[in-house]
Amino acid sequence: MFAEWYSTQGLIAVVLIFIGSYVQSSIGFGLAIVSAPLLFMVSPIYVPAPICLVALFISVLNALKHEIVCRLAALKWP
Repeated sequence: MFAEWYSTQGLIAVVLIFIGSYVQSSIGFGLAIVSAPLLFMVSPIYVPAPICLVALFISVLNALKHEIVCRLAALKWP
């Protein structure tokens, strides 16, 4: 299972996800815009699941980082 991560395609996919994650964290969007087309050219298998999981992980980390300014009471239904 982990042997395919160390292939050339796997390492290219990791680098592309890292670049997309960096853009996403710095300007707020870009993971799907930067990584998805390039990952699709590497292998279509890498497009749906890795991007969704990384986007969820980045969102959770940003919410935890900025939890002081997040007002959960504002999310309640009136």
